[in-house]
Amino acid sequence: MNTEILNLVGKRLIKGEKKYGHENVTSDGRNFVQEALEEALDCAVYISAKLVEIQQQNKGAKIMGRAIDMENSINSLESRVKLIEDALEEIIQTRMHHIDLTENNTKNIATEGVEVKPDKKFTPTTGRSKKTTRKKTEAIA
Repeated sequence: MNTEILNLVGKRLIKGEKKYGHENVTSDGRNFVQEALEEALDCAVYISAKLVEIQQQNKGAKIMGRAIDMENSINSLESRVKLIEDALEEIIQTRMHHIDLTENNTKNIATEGVEVKPDKKFTPTTGRSKKTTRKKTEAIA
């Protein structure tokens, strides 16, 4: 690492020699306090810019990570909903298989091994049985 630093300093001195035309920096007439201040300020700007860039990349990575987590959660929920839908469909199909309905609902209905025989025929408009309707009509007459 020290060798790398020495090489960088050496390259910087060579660059300065080419720019100012001589090797002796102490006699070129510059105000080194002012030069150092300006270089330090430039360094602060460059370092700050890089740190902000890194910070933004990290935020972007965190946001992307959160987005991926949310997408995974949504996919997991969608899978669970699909499983529930499939289970409900299977239950409905199983129940429908056990129920024997005819067009006019006059046959016996078998549900889970229990046989239920309808004793009345329902009318679709009132929801009351015709038998009950007849009794009320006879009672009124």
